[in-house]
Amino acid sequence: MRQNLKHETVLSVDEFEKNAVKVSLVSIIGNTVLSLFKIMAGIFAHSGAMISDAVHSASDVLSSIIVIIGVKISAKESDKDHPYGHERFECVAAIVLAVILLISGLFIGHTAIEKIVSDNTEVIEVPGILALIAAIVSIASKETMYWYTRFFALRLDSGALMADAWHHRSDAFSSIGALIGILGARMGYPLMDTVASLVICIFIVKAAYDIFKDAINKMIDRSCNEEVEKDILKCALEQDGVCGVDSIQTRVFGNKIYVDIAILANNEITLTQSHQIASRVHDALEGKFEKIKHITVCVNPLQNECVKENVQPNRKKIAFICVHNSCRSQIAETLGKHLRGDEFDFYSAGTETKPQINQDAVRLMKQIYGIDMELTQYSKTFDEIPSPDVVISMGCDVGCPFIGRAFDDNWGLPDPTGQNDEAFIAVIKRIENNIKHL
Repeated sequence: MRQNLKHETVLSVDEFEKNAVKVSLVSIIGNTVLSLFKIMAGIFAHSGAMISDAVHSASDVLSSIIVIIGVKISAKESDKDHPYGHERFECVAAIVLAVILLISGLFIGHTAIEKIVSDNTEVIEVPGILALIAAIVSIASKETMYWYTRFFALRLDSGALMADAWHHRSDAFSSIGALIGILGARMGYPLMDTVASLVICIFIVKAAYDIFKDAINKMIDRSCNEEVEKDILKCALEQDGVCGVDSIQTRVFGNKIYVDIAILANNEITLTQSHQIASRVHDALEGKFEKIKHITVCVNPLQNECVKENVQPNRKKIAFICVHNSCRSQIAETLGKHLRGDEFDFYSAGTETKPQINQDAVRLMKQIYGIDMELTQYSKTFDEIPSPDVVISMGCDVGCPFIGRAFDDNWGLPDPTGQNDEAFIAVIKRIENNIKHL
């Protein structure tokens, strides 16, 4: 049985697009002004490093335009030809941005190497003070733009914006290299300005590689990191009716997560009850993990041996026994898991079974604790549970041929079957109190 629903993001599509475009427009205006200022400073102050830095800033303008295009396409709703949405277009934008960065970096590096190998120091002029001022202005401006773009990239969870942010940071780094080169050239080492251009090339190529690698990972359905998968697993196991998890598979789709999870449930429950458990798991995961866009929950029947596989070996196993395992013992098992499930493994069993759980017990447990016993309980015999460390009788005179040991305790509880709600609740509360003092 499968449960598929679409996750609604915290920000609407319109808000996402509006914010991303606003950030990109700010970047375009800032980089246009800055690149014009730096290229003029580089020309008039005779600084090759500053001209290279200006080319880098100019490439930022193009990258921001690509971000706008990518964000607008990725924000489009799912359609017939693209039922899973358009989020990967953001990755395409990031890849194009990485290629532009790489080309600009290699061009700067090639020019710098040509100047170095030419061995003509006469053509290498000492840069003026204007180039020095431009480098300082560039460092301050680009670092500010990095933090501004990064803030919105994290808020919107946008890979393309984050790539653009790192483009700004790489520009700041390159301006630092230009500053060092200009200072060196002015101190009597004119070749330092050209060497600085080569260092800038390395920074740009490294940034291009990182952006390209991240985008490719998102394009090829890379799984979530191990910590996220563990959190998803824990959340699923916490839901009522889930006896275990057979498998979990995740994949990053653009900036969203898709989850396929197969859970184990009691093989005696109805299809409707299985659907309710799947819905509960789906809604819990969707509510806790905002990045999840699509969840598929598959419910597999729990086999006897699976119970033993899900037992935690370092914890004591406590078994509650009664003749029919349909009322008191099942209430005890349910409350044990609810109240102290993180300390012990709880089971219940009987010498005989009944086709259904006591309906008064089901009604009152749901009323008092909000627990639906029909989703988690069914009548079991002793051979269906692991060998217990502690055996507790509910109070009925019952033999235990499959346990082969005396009772560790006998709670002496009266049978509430057929009694009024007050008497039934009194038994439930005694069970609760006894479990708290185990």
